[in-house]
Amino acid sequence: MTKGRITFYKPEKRIIEKEELPFDNYDAALRYAQAMRRVHGWDIKDIRMLEEAGVKVHKYNREY
Repeated sequence: MTKGRITFYKPEKRIIEKEELPFDNYDAALRYAQAMRRVHGWDIKDIRMLEEAGVKVHKYNREY
């Protein structure tokens, strides 16, 4: 199990929300992050957790 924190910025509320979740595998972590981005329009501000978990992240998605 990979435990990691993903930081999202919610533009409509101007707040930063952090979630700490256990993921079954790397794909699950990536799917979760992409779904949050698609459904809620949140920016993924901290993608390092996914990279540390071994998920390949496209350059244009990096925010740091």
